[in-house]
Amino acid sequence: EELREQYIPELMRQQKKLVFYIMSRRCSRFFRWCYNCHSGSSWDTRLSDLKKF
Repeated sequence: EELREQYIPELMRQQKKLVFYIMSRRCSRFFRWCYNCHSGSSWDTRLSDLKKF
C-alpha cells in the first residue's frame, strides 16, 4: 500500500509531462504566442503572431 502511495504521484507526473509534450508539439505556434505574451513582448508582436494562425 505504501509503495502505491509513492508510485501514483510519480505516474501522474510522467503523464503530465507526456500530455504537455504532445500539446506543445501540436500547438507549438500557440505556445510560442503565449510565451511571447507572458514574456511581455510588444502588442505588435502579439497581434502579428495571432494573424499567423
